[in-house]
Amino acid sequence: MGVYQNAIEYFKRVADSRYVAAGLTSNVDLLVRWDTGVIQKWVDQYATGPRNISNVENMTDLVDMLLFRLPEGGTECFICEEVARTIESSLKMASYGVGGTGAQAACALGSFGVRSLVHLTSFGPQFADLLNYPPLSVYSNGKALPVRQFLRENPERYAPHFILQFHKGAALKFQDQSYTAPVANKIILSWDVLNSELPLDHGYFEYAKKNHATALLISGVSGIQQEENLDAKLKEIARLLEGFSQETMVYCECGPFFLKDGYGKYFKELGGKSDIIACSDEELFEINGVSHSSFGGNPYMLMDLLDKFFHTYHPRRGVVIHSRDVSMYYGNPLPEGRDVKSALAMGNMVASAKARYSDYGTREMVFSIADQPDSTVGLQRTKTLEKGGVIAVPTKPVEHPACTIGLGDSFTAGFLSCV
Repeated sequence: MGVYQNAIEYFKRVADSRYVAAGLTSNVDLLVRWDTGVIQKWVDQYATGPRNISNVENMTDLVDMLLFRLPEGGTECFICEEVARTIESSLKMASYGVGGTGAQAACALGSFGVRSLVHLTSFGPQFADLLNYPPLSVYSNGKALPVRQFLRENPERYAPHFILQFHKGAALKFQDQSYTAPVANKIILSWDVLNSELPLDHGYFEYAKKNHATALLISGVSGIQQEENLDAKLKEIARLLEGFSQETMVYCECGPFFLKDGYGKYFKELGGKSDIIACSDEELFEINGVSHSSFGGNPYMLMDLLDKFFHTYHPRRGVVIHSRDVSMYYGNPLPEGRDVKSALAMGNMVASAKARYSDYGTREMVFSIADQPDSTVGLQRTKTLEKGGVIAVPTKPVEHPACTIGLGDSFTAGFLSCV
């Protein structure tokens, strides 16, 4: 039996016993259609050249960031009101959806029938439908509530994020040079003061502790914009992680940090208090100061970066990396009864189901991914990585994805449904 069929059988055995506390942020995502004609006009009018920017203060910053990011890969940026209004008035909105790693992971878990408790920070009336999964509950004042009851009892806190998806081959021109996307990806443009402050409900952590959550997801910290607030929130989270039993797997997922030294502070403060620290391959390169374009598919570089990541931040168990072609675990063995290889495979299937169907997959949709071919690149890398002590599973890539949003969050949901 192959790794994917093993993962399906393992999931069926353990799914009913899993209860994931999915935090820490949420928002409404507005999906924006890529329009080369409109964006190229912005480039012609405002561009000075490609720049890696996380804080977009004007239209020049926006187009320079797009020129840099198309070939390098997706990211998340913070934008000012002027840019937000320009995007809203100039580009077509395709649809809206759930944003925030915790909220998206909870939706994915709910869709394939795993219980979760979500910590909401920003939310609107759209959540009544978007989070309406029976296994999903929302923490509020010492109780776990169905989402519709939560919305009736709590005033709206609305802070939309613009999700700019671009297809493989999307290109912009500047000074006779073309900047082209090698794969489909997305850029998140956030005008969100609320999540940049990251309000935390201490009762959520106590409820998860008392009700024996099998996993606790920490995410969303990367949106904090003030260094003093980041320092204070990390210490606050570290205190809130005290007292969880060993049966709760503490899983810290990062994201593109607004602050330059955010990655180091995040993992330095929380790494040793986490069982697993996790990120995408693009974030792993950024953490280590390596450009994605210089990687060139070298698995030995990946092994070196994984080893450095693990030994710099000292998680109790290990490191998880998710990428287009292969997912990886590196570190100490997990406790008996927690199958990390099945967890990686389940994460891959849930992410590919989201890409294929543009929705959170039911069990049938997720399991159907197992019949798809493995990534050829992933198969090659897996052989080399496993010789170096990395547990690796090639992904099931979707050549023409219907969606590129929330794939990493969906992977996280699949992984946590098993571990």
